[in-house]
Amino acid sequence: MSDDLIKLRVVTPSGPVVEQMVSSITTSSELGEFCVLPEHRPVLASLKPGRLMFEMDGEPNVYAVDIGFFESSANHVNVMTQHCVSKESIQAEIEDLEKELGSLQEEFSGLEDDSPARTTLEAGITWLQAQLEVAQK
Repeated sequence: MSDDLIKLRVVTPSGPVVEQMVSSITTSSELGEFCVLPEHRPVLASLKPGRLMFEMDGEPNVYAVDIGFFESSANHVNVMTQHCVSKESIQAEIEDLEKELGSLQEEFSGLEDDSPARTTLEAGITWLQAQLEVAQK
C-alpha cells in the first residue's frame, strides 16, 4: 500500500458502495467538518447527514451520506452509514427529491408535538436536505 493513499470503504445496510484507494477524505461529524489524510491519527466519529468527498487520482468524488460512523487508522477509513448516494445520482433525481421533501415537510407540520412519527419524518427530511445540499454545491 502506498504511503500517500488511504483505503476507503463505505458500507450501507445494502452492502459496499465505495472501495477505493484515495488521497484524502472530507466529511462532517456531529462536531463539524474534518479531513483525513494518509498517516492520520485514528479517528472515530459519529456522522451527520451531509457530504463525503474524497480525491482519487486528483479528481474529487462527492457523495451524500446519512447518519453513521467513521472509523480510521493510518492507512484505512471505514464509513458505515444508512445511505450513500453519488452527487451525479442525486442531480439526476433532483426534482423528485424536492417533491418528496415538500411532501414530508407538509406531513411533518401537521403532526402533534408528541407524535411518534415525528422522529422518522424528521430523519427523512434531514436526509433529503443533505442530498439536495450536496447536489447544489
